[in-house]
Amino acid sequence: MTSQQEQEPKPLPTDLVDKIREAARRLWLFVNSEYQEGDGTKMRGRRRHLDTIHALRAIAADIAFCPHYLLERGSDQRSALEHAISLLRYTDDWIDEGRAEALASELEGRIVEADEEMKA
Repeated sequence: MTSQQEQEPKPLPTDLVDKIREAARRLWLFVNSEYQEGDGTKMRGRRRHLDTIHALRAIAADIAFCPHYLLERGSDQRSALEHAISLLRYTDDWIDEGRAEALASELEGRIVEADEEMKA
């Protein structure tokens, strides 16, 4: 086996990839729901974390478009996903805090599933 083959991540099962993409879709929808209804660009008065919302949007896009690499240990994408989980948990003023926690738990679960698949 060449060193390049050793470095390539094991492909994840299609059903897990679909679950990861669905989690990304829910993350994207959650982040967009944090905007005030109307023109889609104004934030609610108490919202002060526009940078958090933009970061989570970017991470959701990464999850959707490259789930295999996102879950590779030590990758920048994996670090971004772990950061997203922290942002969901520790940002103080989510409009729907329960939904933020549920998404964080779901993303953690997908990481565990992917790690188990990569070990097998």
